[in-house]
Amino acid sequence: MVRTFSNSIEACFLMIGLYVWNKIPSGELTRSLLSGKALLMTFLITASFIMRNSSAVGWLPLVFYKVFYQRNFKMFVISGFLIAVPMLVLAVAADSWFYGKLTFTHWNFLKFNVIDEGSSSFGVDPWH
Repeated sequence: MVRTFSNSIEACFLMIGLYVWNKIPSGELTRSLLSGKALLMTFLITASFIMRNSSAVGWLPLVFYKVFYQRNFKMFVISGFLIAVPMLVLAVAADSWFYGKLTFTHWNFLKFNVIDEGSSSFGVDPWH
């Protein structure tokens, strides 16, 4: 997928996900264990993460707010198992099939850019 196209799709998922995130009131998820809004938001978060790993930086604080501050823990665990886990398994399966070996591209991204500091080979600005 062309980089600008995938970034554009990820940005669309971000905008729709933020809209859905804002529409989930704090008490809605505690009344039922399954919410269409939470499932949709989980799908959008997972899809944007699969396309662009760095999207997790923006989503993690918002998900923690919904889960811990608004006490919607059970719903997000359920939607995570129903939506996020199967999507991530499919992503790993597709990546592994294309690479010809078991490949976790999200781990490779984190390892190269953060742990091994490989992103510094693209330039480091000492002024910030």
